[in-house]
Amino acid sequence: IETYANRLGNVVSLVKQSTGASKVNLIGHSMGGLVVRQYIKDHPNGINKIITIGTPNKGTQGGISYYCESARYKDDKACVQMDWGNKFLQELNRDETPNPNIEYFTIGGVLRNSKTLIEGCATPGNCNDGVICTGLMQLRGTAKNYIVESTEGSLRSGIHEEIIEPSKVDSGKKAYDLIKNILRNNLPPSNAYNFDEKCLSPTEESKNAIVQNPKVVEDYK
Repeated sequence: IETYANRLGNVVSLVKQSTGASKVNLIGHSMGGLVVRQYIKDHPNGINKIITIGTPNKGTQGGISYYCESARYKDDKACVQMDWGNKFLQELNRDETPNPNIEYFTIGGVLRNSKTLIEGCATPGNCNDGVICTGLMQLRGTAKNYIVESTEGSLRSGIHEEIIEPSKVDSGKKAYDLIKNILRNNLPPSNAYNFDEKCLSPTEESKNAIVQNPKVVEDYK
């Protein structure tokens, strides 16, 4: 993830040079949100707003690490870094919204009445987007957290991927409208707390149910 953050820095520099802008807004989906957060940790200046969408800000649970490596490549370090409890995330989350000059936003999904191929959240109930546990997407501190709810999702990934497809499903359109309003400073009130408490934070039961990746166990030693 640190490598991707360095590459993001090259893009940010290019955008600033091309536009003359002193600040940029950064939007990241899934792991991309962690890349954004790692980048602003190392380069806190020149950023206006960040928006993470479906990002495992507190980590992945269940069989997602295996799924991640299957979708990318074996022994993918970035997949391991996203495991709940990994040292990378512990360090990144020491202060979840560290810069008072940056506005932080998260958009998470809640998939209702639908099944997916993988169990993406150890927390019981409909508290995930089909891949990532909704409570683990949110940030504390000064962040504004939003939830997009949907009953439409794919068998493969629920609404985790569809949430960035505004032309295809309702969750994508809702997320797109949220992003537009955030960038236009027309901020809707955070709706994260309209959902059951169990959707907002992992329980001790869910933490114990995590399928540990051997590499994470090794990290702890």
